[in-house]
Amino acid sequence: MAEYYSEEEPATSKRLLLAENDAGLARVLAIRLDLDGWDVTTVNDGEAALEVLRDKTVDVVLLDLRLPRMDGMEVLKRIAKGPSAPRVVLMSGYLDSDNTLDAIRAGATEVLQKPVEPARLLGILEELARNRPRRAEGAGDLGIIGRTSIVGWMRDQIAEVARFPEVPVLILGETGTGKELVARAIHERSGSKGQLVAVNCAALPEHLFESELFGHVSGAFTGARTPKAGLLETAGEGTIFLDEIGELPLSMQTKLLRVLETRSFRRVGANYEQPLRARIVSATNRELVGLPGEPLRTDLFFRLAGYTIRTPALRERIDDVPLLCQHFLREFQKQYHSEAAEVSEQALCALRGHEWPGNVRELRTVLMTAMIGAGPRLEVRHVMRALGSRLAPPSDDKPISEVRVRMQDEEITSMAEVERETLERAYSACNGNLSSTARKLEMPRSTLRDRLKRHGIL
Repeated sequence: MAEYYSEEEPATSKRLLLAENDAGLARVLAIRLDLDGWDVTTVNDGEAALEVLRDKTVDVVLLDLRLPRMDGMEVLKRIAKGPSAPRVVLMSGYLDSDNTLDAIRAGATEVLQKPVEPARLLGILEELARNRPRRAEGAGDLGIIGRTSIVGWMRDQIAEVARFPEVPVLILGETGTGKELVARAIHERSGSKGQLVAVNCAALPEHLFESELFGHVSGAFTGARTPKAGLLETAGEGTIFLDEIGELPLSMQTKLLRVLETRSFRRVGANYEQPLRARIVSATNRELVGLPGEPLRTDLFFRLAGYTIRTPALRERIDDVPLLCQHFLREFQKQYHSEAAEVSEQALCALRGHEWPGNVRELRTVLMTAMIGAGPRLEVRHVMRALGSRLAPPSDDKPISEVRVRMQDEEITSMAEVERETLERAYSACNGNLSSTARKLEMPRSTLRDRLKRHGIL
């Protein structure tokens, strides 16, 4: 049992630890929560919060960011180290993109800006109490960035299945949704001693597949001068990740099925079995069964799908775009020494309106393109240029300015209309002042005047 968690079983499913620096707010919240059936323990500093968690099991921790003796971020990190960590809702009146992202990485389930509407807070707490996994909650997000409920649900699934190291996992999702990231999170959350070994089933030649997966003994075939361990053996007690499992050759499907059934395998040319100690995690962006000419045997599919996790498309978690942008910009700053540190509201509006057929991978590429030639702030013109460079040429040879895109819930008929919409908003926000608008858009005054005239705004 971890240092900060009691072994006692909770008598109720609605126990809450309130760690709040503001004594008045703490009293109000405690009274309201008590009326709603919560068993509330209140402390006013970080070390006291950890002391409570040593002796008492709670379902949810409502945590202030600014606490004496130990701040909320450090408390959050220590809570997340436990295998039976409660859900943590971090609240603060001093949130920004950086500490919000840090909190999510550290394991916060929700991050809320004070003041919080009471009905909203109570609704969040009730949902967390109902849906909390009975055991281990993920220690941090393990690289999975997002605050939307669908991402939270995926984290819960990872935490649950990680406790059962022999259960095979099938990850379903579109291209670019982070299936390998989920496989890595399962592996790391499992605490396994072995390594994660990834295999791209589409890239490995069929005639090498068996030898690569199972290994071979000396003399097993021409050129096999020395014995070689296969990937199943190399993974040890870790994880073997079979990406694009739908591309697995039919000749190998029967052999992999037997491995899953017997939890053992044999090197090519060997006359003895070896135990399979690794967990098998597979992934695909295709429908595997139920279609004519299905790529995978039905019996193998059900063996692989001991537990299934679906990675959501970016359009299903569009509210995560700002956090993802912040994450990637930080990455670019470290990797490329980029100046870009933030994305303007207009640029975020354009990003949220895109359909993202390539999902998070496409978003990362668009941001990388946008940062080239941009300063410390990505504006809408940088984003639209990057999006335009990613669009395939229209079949009727229309210029790129005629390609249709979406912005928020409204359809904008062309890239030119996106520009017009942006110019109108900026010009209006500056009360028709040309110089102020030019400074806001980081555009020469003469260029701005020409564009305003071209769009009939001036």
